[in-house]
Amino acid sequence: MEDYTDGQQAAIKDACDMRKRIVSITGEAGTGKTTIIKEVSTRLRAAGVAVVAATPTGKAAKRVYEATGVHAMTIHRLLEYPYPGERDPKTGKALVSTSPKRDRMNPIGYDIVLCDEYAMVKWEVHNNLLAALPRGGCIRMFGDLAQLPPIEENKKLAEKPSPFSSMLDRFDGHKLDVIFRQAESSGILRNAHLILTGRVPRREEDFTIDITSKPIEALTSYVLDTGEEYGHFDTIECQVIAPGRRSWVGTHAMNVLLQGIYNPNAMSQGIKLPRHEWETNMPVWIDIGDKVVWNQNTYDLRSYPDRFADPDTWQQYILPDPTQMILNGEAGLVIDIVREGETAGTFTIDTGDRHVVIPNEILEMTKKKRLVAIDPRMRCGLAYALTTHKTQGSQYDRIVYMMNKSLSYMLSRSNFYTGITRAQHRVHVITDMRSIQTSVTRATNLVRSK
Repeated sequence: MEDYTDGQQAAIKDACDMRKRIVSITGEAGTGKTTIIKEVSTRLRAAGVAVVAATPTGKAAKRVYEATGVHAMTIHRLLEYPYPGERDPKTGKALVSTSPKRDRMNPIGYDIVLCDEYAMVKWEVHNNLLAALPRGGCIRMFGDLAQLPPIEENKKLAEKPSPFSSMLDRFDGHKLDVIFRQAESSGILRNAHLILTGRVPRREEDFTIDITSKPIEALTSYVLDTGEEYGHFDTIECQVIAPGRRSWVGTHAMNVLLQGIYNPNAMSQGIKLPRHEWETNMPVWIDIGDKVVWNQNTYDLRSYPDRFADPDTWQQYILPDPTQMILNGEAGLVIDIVREGETAGTFTIDTGDRHVVIPNEILEMTKKKRLVAIDPRMRCGLAYALTTHKTQGSQYDRIVYMMNKSLSYMLSRSNFYTGITRAQHRVHVITDMRSIQTSVTRATNLVRSK
């Protein structure tokens, strides 16, 4: 049996105790949360308990499976949130997309939920998840309280502590504070701990820092000079991260810069993606080979009439294939673009586990039951550089974390810590001295960014 610290043993014991409805476990990177999930799952399954693992995002679910061998699904899939256009089979009424099918009257079919990355969970989803537990059902919440909190659209909810923070306080949660021995050799994790204690990180073999007043030149030199040795940033294994979007060193500007390096003909030979009115000053072109990200949960890329066995009466909803949906934060590479004809501008994204075709137009149903044409490509953007929030729940082999005083309102320990702990093997920080000092001094962002 694997050796566990006293704190880990206590957390495992409580997590396996089916008399406890809610158990919360937090700890910074390297304290063994994933190991505990695997051990708890193994013990409970051996005892005949029906166990399911869940996460807020599909990316995080994949990571749980890769790290533990435990199959995981998104919370939305577990609770069976309705797909767009889905109707009640008995009444024919349209289902509300924010009201899952699993609730107090129709609970989930598992005794216990092991939910990772709980620091990302919003109040609405948290409440729905608790409501869907069966009689005697339990939930185990795992997460890193030091990471960025979820973005709540409701101002009153945004002012409250996050669900994870509240559950840790209310139910005397476990805080893991011992870094695993194998993690102690990681300069990334050592520096993550320094950041959380308000200290400036140190240069390490796997953690380099470039203090500069010329971040654009520094980023350009770094990606060109180190690509052959460590990997290129036009792949999904390597990622540039910045605290925010709107700055001369925000993610939009960095995406333009990096696209010019990796796919310089995109603006002349590719397609221009449609943008919302408030984004027209930040145009986006893509071509084959570009790295892109999806920015909104899209559970069905088919036109509304195509979602039903009987398109005339809109009855008998047919669940979409995984290739016909793409969720917020999923990234991939453009592998095909239709250049001519009625479907011109349609393109295909390779997300790593499937190919998703993004049409140039689909028909959607409005609340007033009118069919309107929309362009789903408005939900796609370049992904050479992403905000810290967009990368939360993901892991990369290597990251560059960009900080600059022009984004001072976004700088904080939680943003800095969350960003650098996305990397498994190598971190390179590009910053000015004022920004790095602000990032270890200020606990949270002055403004939250998606």
